Amino acid sequence: DETVLAMRPSPGIEAVGASLRHLLDGSGLIAAARGSRTQDALSLRAVPHVHGAAREVLDRSAQLVDRELASVTDNPVVAGTPDEPQVFSQAHPV
Repeated sequence: DETVLAMRPSPGIEAVGASLRHLLDGSGLIAAARGSRTQDALSLRAVPHVHGAAREVLDRSAQLVDRELASVTDNPVVAGTPDEPQVFSQAHPV
């Protein structure tokens, strides 16, 4: 339920919840089960939380990898132009 998932603000939980709602929209099994039990199984209720957390970790990991791949880690770093080179000693490789 969108209202319940919004009570724990998390981009991952919200994204997984939206995906599940989209995938289950119009499901005959869901419609047939509505009102027949007090609550869904914990394994189903926990999916947005578990998958949402995993999704956020993977998204953050991808951001970190992208940043590292776009970084200069040479030591020394050579910049400038061929006519006016600049050399910097730094600790980026650490």
